Amino acid sequence: MSPSTALSYSQQALWFIYREAPKSAAYNMALPLWFAEDVDGQLLQQAVQRLVERHSMLRSRFAELDGVPYQQVVTD
Repeated sequence: MSPSTALSYSQQALWFIYREAPKSAAYNMALPLWFAEDVDGQLLQQAVQRLVERHSMLRSRFAELDGVPYQQVVTD
């Protein structure tokens, strides 16, 4: 794990909303995908893995310590 980072103002606002309604899906985004042809599952998995490797936000976790939220990028 990387060192922890303070949340931005926008992230803090979303964290507060989450704390008030943790089961709400209001800020979740679902994206169904339909493919016109058969997809090689292994190639799709590799493509998603590369996307995650390139974008640290997709490897980020949010936690709280002593009531203060923070962000960490998972490096494993």
